Amino acid sequence: MYENNDLRDVKQLGMFASIASLSYIFWIVGGMELIERVAYYGVKASAGLYTQAPVSEGGLGITLTQYGIIGSIWAITQTFVPVFSGGTADRMGYKETIALSTVIKIL
Repeated sequence: MYENNDLRDVKQLGMFASIASLSYIFWIVGGMELIERVAYYGVKASAGLYTQAPVSEGGLGITLTQYGIIGSIWAITQTFVPVFSGGTADRMGYKETIALSTVIKIL
């Protein structure tokens, strides 16, 4: 079936030509991801200061231990939710999983 196909027959582009061949959608999505990462790490860097600041100064007034527990619960949740939602999508289908996730988020 693929006897006559060989990777040597594919024209190899140079690095700059490969980058230039990417569509504008790639750059839009990449830019959005970059902005999201900058926002995430910006919040992550300052969250400890905000949580420790006294309530009178506009902070949450919690201890480092409490902040660590909250952060650990968040990290565990972020780790395991994709595993279970991926399994759900495999069994139910991705559209049904998106609908279910939307309903759960609304509730």
